[in-house]
Amino acid sequence: MSIEFNSDLVINYLKKEKISKTKFCKDCKLSISTLNNMLAGKNFGLISLAKISIKMKRNLCEFFIEQEKPCK
Repeated sequence: MSIEFNSDLVINYLKKEKISKTKFCKDCKLSISTLNNMLAGKNFGLISLAKISIKMKRNLCEFFIEQEKPCK
């Protein structure tokens, strides 16, 4: 099993609220590159995730999903 960031949660929030990534980042006090890294599944800081969590009024644990990893 692996745990991954649930980027769909953020993307759906942006669509639902009809706001751009730039506006969202400004509200969360994040850089656009940090958000893009998160959405791309790259490394990011927990503080960045906490800022998004506060803005979206969600629990931190909701941003992670477990996925089955295929056997090699």
